[in-house]
Amino acid sequence: MILLPFRSCPIAGGWQAVGVVFLQYISLYTALWSLLMSRTIFITGVSSGIGHGLGTAYLKNGDRVFGVSRRVPENLGKNPRFSHLALDLTDHKLVRRKLPALFGDLKEIDICILNAATLGKFGDLVTGDMEDMQRTMQLNLWANQNILSVLYADGLELKQVVGISSGASISGNRGWGAYSLSKSALNMLIRLYAKERPGTHFAAFAPGIVDTAMQEYLCDLPHDPRFPALVVLRKKRGTSEMPDPQTAGERFLPVFDCFPELVESGAYLDIRKLPALLK
Repeated sequence: MILLPFRSCPIAGGWQAVGVVFLQYISLYTALWSLLMSRTIFITGVSSGIGHGLGTAYLKNGDRVFGVSRRVPENLGKNPRFSHLALDLTDHKLVRRKLPALFGDLKEIDICILNAATLGKFGDLVTGDMEDMQRTMQLNLWANQNILSVLYADGLELKQVVGISSGASISGNRGWGAYSLSKSALNMLIRLYAKERPGTHFAAFAPGIVDTAMQEYLCDLPHDPRFPALVVLRKKRGTSEMPDPQTAGERFLPVFDCFPELVESGAYLDIRKLPALLK
């Protein structure tokens, strides 16, 4: 080892320069390590609600996030690890044409989260609007089938798929109409794909009550004794039982990681029945 004379590295120059280089080296090493350890996440409906909360949480975790939504989430767009494509997911032909370009040369997706959904009109089916119910089914069910078909056709390896379902897919409470039907059908879609694609772990996940625009709409509906579920929602709003999307997103990350070891592929899970995973 050759030691430089001290006079060649005065505090005002040499040693400070060495310190700067060392810090730059550490910063580069940390960035490379983060890149190697990060995962690739794909989220639909990423501009608001649960999708936005998940996108924020995964980026905070150092992961690479690809998002699709009609609107661009400007705050996420400032993050260099975030890529976005503005799409109407009910335009199936446009999705088939444009979605592959979002991923470029990417070969695999660690977690694909099918989150985009619409409530549709709340009320009895007998007075339901057929066009509204069809739009609900198009986004909540068939858009997800189309997306998965596009991803597999493009040669992407999907390690894990989480379809954001709802307790309404099971409860059958009055008023949830086409939303309940679409989420129940999503559960079955997830089960069917699990049989077709054994190399991917699939799960339908009911996230519980999260304070999104959907809850704002439901809680603002006039009181109607026919729909007791709305009374429950109003009581929980503003409490820990109805977290905001960011809080919920951070809670969901470790839960999603447990799915492949916790349940068989194609299963339906409700967050309210998994309290141990949130501790």
